[in-house]
Amino acid sequence: MKNAKLVLGSFLALSFSVSFTACSWLWDEVATATTSFLGIEDTSSGEDESDSTYVKHLGDSESITLSGVNGKIIMYANFNKASPDDSSSTYNDNMSIPTSYQRYVTDSSGITSVSSSQIVTYTSSSTRSIAELESDSPKAQIRHFIPPKDIPTQDARSVSATAPLLSVTNNSYSDFTVGTSTKTFYVDNDYNISTFVQKSATLRGKASYDGGGVLVWVVDSNYTSSSSGNQVSANLAQTLADCFAKYSNHERGVFGSESDDLYTSSGTKVGSMSSYSETGNLVNIIIYDIGNDYGNNSSQTSGVVGYFYAKDYLTNASYSNLGKYFYIDAAYCNYNESKSDYSGNSDKPSGTVISTLFHEFQHMINFNQKNILNDVSPAAWYNEMLSMLSEDMMYQMLSNGGFSPESPAEGRLPVFNCAYFYSGIDEYLPSPYSAYSYSTAYAFGAYIARAFGGSELVKKISQNSSVDMTSILNAISAQTGKSYSERQLFKEYLQACVFRTDFSSEHSLPTFNKEGDSLTANGYTSVMNAIDLFSTTYSPATLNSKYAFTGPVIWKNGAQTGTTLRPHGFNIHLVGQASQDTVTLTFSSKQAANEDVVIYIQDSFSNSN
Repeated sequence: MKNAKLVLGSFLALSFSVSFTACSWLWDEVATATTSFLGIEDTSSGEDESDSTYVKHLGDSESITLSGVNGKIIMYANFNKASPDDSSSTYNDNMSIPTSYQRYVTDSSGITSVSSSQIVTYTSSSTRSIAELESDSPKAQIRHFIPPKDIPTQDARSVSATAPLLSVTNNSYSDFTVGTSTKTFYVDNDYNISTFVQKSATLRGKASYDGGGVLVWVVDSNYTSSSSGNQVSANLAQTLADCFAKYSNHERGVFGSESDDLYTSSGTKVGSMSSYSETGNLVNIIIYDIGNDYGNNSSQTSGVVGYFYAKDYLTNASYSNLGKYFYIDAAYCNYNESKSDYSGNSDKPSGTVISTLFHEFQHMINFNQKNILNDVSPAAWYNEMLSMLSEDMMYQMLSNGGFSPESPAEGRLPVFNCAYFYSGIDEYLPSPYSAYSYSTAYAFGAYIARAFGGSELVKKISQNSSVDMTSILNAISAQTGKSYSERQLFKEYLQACVFRTDFSSEHSLPTFNKEGDSLTANGYTSVMNAIDLFSTTYSPATLNSKYAFTGPVIWKNGAQTGTTLRPHGFNIHLVGQASQDTVTLTFSSKQAANEDVVIYIQDSFSNSN
């Protein structure tokens, strides 16, 4: 790692039933883009825009004639070719295309309308209610935790690279005893996770694995003999320790290993945790009331399930605990899915917490694989995508082991299907829109994993030397031997979001409905099951019965339908059903140079539940 300033950030989010956290570390100065969306140069290559039997590109033309389409459903998607501006901190930035500039069909021949009972479509006036699927359950209260980018480095434990910490002894696995060993840790103490205090905790669970071990500490005020509310038992802590110890080496076998060293914020290595950390290179899980928010009415104001905060890898960061640490909320340990409360699960950690733990572990690994080993800083959407893919690949093995994890597909895809338009494919939006960025990042990751090599592809993405789209494209090339451009990959991904599953299967088109290649590592095998994006399992009706449609939202055709077109975002529209073999579509004139319009032709279908 070069001697560049480490500026620490961590994001945690969980929404609509699945946990996720993002961590961002090396922040480079990025100039704010000022290019108008009307003047962005079209840099797409010709091969990216090639037509096929069922996919046609409008280009700069104002009309297109389709042949051999009698009885087919005709749709189109508006796609924004502009890349997200990573320096933007607002939702409506100047890289987006307003609805008033997006192209639509102004006239057509040989097209008939489709019954609304067959294909459910929406107008822009209904989008806000679609996306806001409100609920009073604890799941709906879970929000995003984004600490400040700049972490104070004036703590009393501050050291320099030339004056390292004093050597520490008695920090191996055998030195810690459940029920007896105690420590004082820095933990957050308010709704915004912005203040920290020291609290005493006792070791309530531990487990060893080949190459290491895990210690589970419970803050004393959150300990009880029978788990419920924001109190957890030794049995729960031990189960969490056993689960992590059993499966963490498989996650390492796919994503790579975490660092065993400590650093200063300037990126200088201080030394091994075995020499300078009171818990050595053991993994620590601290269970307590995150945000100090569990009130008399059992509310969870902060809504944070858990997080990894890499300040603990830095010797001169304020409130660093110096070692490998995960922070888990006591109340969410007791989240009861069937009752939608915190009444507990017979002294077992909730599936929400189980999924969160392995999600967070990817972030710890990612910090080493990208920031430390390769001196690159991943974007939040990319880091989150990998963490959700860790949940995805481990879901089946954790389920088989009796730990009842949450399904990332069932948690993310209903949100994606009702609100994909709020976030571009590869952007991370600030709260409250970040929930949509998570669902979009998962959908994209779930598709590429199944299309290009399953867990083997994920391994190559995580362990190569690059980040973001470059990392993904390099991994696809290494896995398949085929080189893709970014636009080609997006083009195929959009087809998987438009073409119904049966049609894709019949014509060998891109689809989510393909099982990803498995990977066996350290005694366990990752399985990424096929996903039917258009099944009722992923319908927004699972969130709110009002929205009884399957697959991604389909907009009505017409002026100003759909929503603002995000950078690398898209809107899907219905034109109608062809009533004759040859039809002609006339579109409004092109106003945004970075807009693509792609026409899709497929068999008749119904998206109504």
